[in-house]
Amino acid sequence: GELQGLVHLVPRFAKGRGLWRDSGMFHIPTREKATAEFGSKLHIAALAVLRQGPESLRVVHDGMHGVCVNNRIKVRDQMTMPGALDLEAIMEYELEAQPATFLTLIWDFSKAHRRLAVRRQDWGFQACQPLHAKDELWLNTVGTFGIGSISYWWNRLSALLLRLVHYIGDPMCVRWALCFADDCK
Repeated sequence: GELQGLVHLVPRFAKGRGLWRDSGMFHIPTREKATAEFGSKLHIAALAVLRQGPESLRVVHDGMHGVCVNNRIKVRDQMTMPGALDLEAIMEYELEAQPATFLTLIWDFSKAHRRLAVRRQDWGFQACQPLHAKDELWLNTVGTFGIGSISYWWNRLSALLLRLVHYIGDPMCVRWALCFADDCK
């Protein structure tokens, strides 16, 4: 079952160590070096595994329990995720206002959490220690699934892109923009 999936994941971490270090997604110092650099900002979180399909597992960095990293994130702008009722209301409104035509575009960014870089001074907040890593810590240098701040930055980027579309074209060409994080399928 799930434990078997976790056991299979350990060799993947070990095998991918060099690949992931070279990709820039992880910085892998010794515990001593990480403690010296990050001090009180070093929080070693637990890892969990979610099954996303018969052959797909997702590693979750637990930024909540024990390390309380998510509890420390200060959200500057409140962001709400649209639901089915929001979409239904928009579609009803648009069909009444202009029954002729409307177009819907959907973008999905694969590995969206891993696309945004994290400041070096904050790497310690995203530390973990896989089972095979004896004296090493793995510090995420990019966003990771399980840390709540990444959706904030995607929301900011979406707003920038929407403003750019309005600036270049007719503001009425994009009347609604719904941003939704769909990480748990």
